[in-house]
Amino acid sequence: LRGGGEVDYEMNGFVEAMPEDDFEDQDDAFDENQIPDEVLEQAQKVDVKEKDRVRWTRKDLPPEARTHNEDLNVQWLDMDVHSGPALKRSPNKHKGNVLGAQDGEVPILRTYGVNDKGHSVAIFIHGFTPYGYFAVPQGCTVDQSRLEEMRNRLEVRLKGSVRQAQQDAAKVVGISVVEGHKSIFGFESPHTLFLKVMVSLPHFIPRLKRIMEDGI
Repeated sequence: LRGGGEVDYEMNGFVEAMPEDDFEDQDDAFDENQIPDEVLEQAQKVDVKEKDRVRWTRKDLPPEARTHNEDLNVQWLDMDVHSGPALKRSPNKHKGNVLGAQDGEVPILRTYGVNDKGHSVAIFIHGFTPYGYFAVPQGCTVDQSRLEEMRNRLEVRLKGSVRQAQQDAAKVVGISVVEGHKSIFGFESPHTLFLKVMVSLPHFIPRLKRIMEDGI
């Protein structure tokens, strides 16, 4: 089975076009917690007047806003993703368990913005599972009783394609069949049957894409 069939997709598996090596090695090349020296040097040269500091300082968050029981009205300005331990339960006692993987490193989305009362807000979103769609070749069918076998085979291939330090984290979380869908990239595609493959962390998607292109 080869994702994409006979059609030559420039973005097989609906994966954002990005150089694979750059994407996979970005964690090694960049430490998001380390501020570059040139930024620190520029910050030390900036002369911020006290009146400007007061003007642009955000309001302190009131205690009642820390209860986790109210919805947030936030203007979202930026977003990134990092990984960390799974959140076992929601801070909101009425929400119950958190969706997604419950063991190992999991993706955590971070959004930054400001709420309607002028407070700066950083939101950590748990429960997201990265996935890719892969077209099943025309004329082929998928035996759904063998999906677990396919998941196991993909996970073995995925673990074998990464460095040893990443092997424990490289997991294929699940696989399912999606019917009646078409590409949204603006061109006609004969494919309406897809495999939706979910992995543990976003940077494994390019590896998964290459594995599916090679065939399983």
